[in-house]
Amino acid sequence: MLETITRKTLWISSGFNLIAAYALAFPQHRLGVLFELPSDTPRLYAYLFSYVVGVFGVSYAWLARQPTISKPLLSVAAAGKIGIFMITAPLTMTGDISIRPTLLASGDLLFGSIWLSWLLQRQH
Repeated sequence: MLETITRKTLWISSGFNLIAAYALAFPQHRLGVLFELPSDTPRLYAYLFSYVVGVFGVSYAWLARQPTISKPLLSVAAAGKIGIFMITAPLTMTGDISIRPTLLASGDLLFGSIWLSWLLQRQH
């Protein structure tokens, strides 16, 4: 059952990542505004970050389609998802960013935790 949930969350996360990649590439777009991204981000950084987020999104879809989920790749994915929350939460607490990015990142924390649970279950 946890494997089914893991695969479904990989698909969902893939879609979210591709939407986020678009918002990161074009922060002045409605999505970027919704995510409270700075519209004055230099294009190089916006595009580089967008590319990385997009590559992760594609890798989540690839992982979901595999007959056997790659534990090393899912480990990196889980660390990345949990890390996004771990970056935004303290920034919200210090007042550097509003709560909205952290609320959005709570989905990353949830997916990363599900993937970590699957990985820990597979160790036994």
